[in-house]
Amino acid sequence: MNFPHLVIWTLVNNSLQLRSPRRRGSGRMNRSCVRCLKHLVVSLHFLCWLCGAFVVAFGEFQMMHSSFASLVTTFWPIYPANTLVVTGAIVTCVCYLGVLGGMQENRCMLITFYVLLFILMLVELAMACVFFVYNKEVEEFCTCMQEVC
Repeated sequence: MNFPHLVIWTLVNNSLQLRSPRRRGSGRMNRSCVRCLKHLVVSLHFLCWLCGAFVVAFGEFQMMHSSFASLVTTFWPIYPANTLVVTGAIVTCVCYLGVLGGMQENRCMLITFYVLLFILMLVELAMACVFFVYNKEVEEFCTCMQEVC
């Protein structure tokens, strides 16, 4: 009989040591769960990478076929298409770190991925706060730019 509360005393190096009984079959289950989680993490990171690549492609499409860019002619970096391409490229590069780190189980790559992801979230939050606080000024700027064009 193998009771979970049973304690086993073993003789190691001429001294008695306390150890708990080992359960059978738990190693196989742990390996399969870890493998499943690894594939899930890699799949989710690959999905994020694919979304970033889609945003880049959509930005390139907008650059070629959109007339919306003519609304903002004075400051070219804030064209919506340029913003999409830059944002998509950054997300694609960061998620590529996540995919490679997950496939190779490289701790340094995964930590770098999560730190960069956290920084991106903070930048997005800061930009949302700026647009929320200066909503009136941004709206006036946009109307002024539309009148100029």
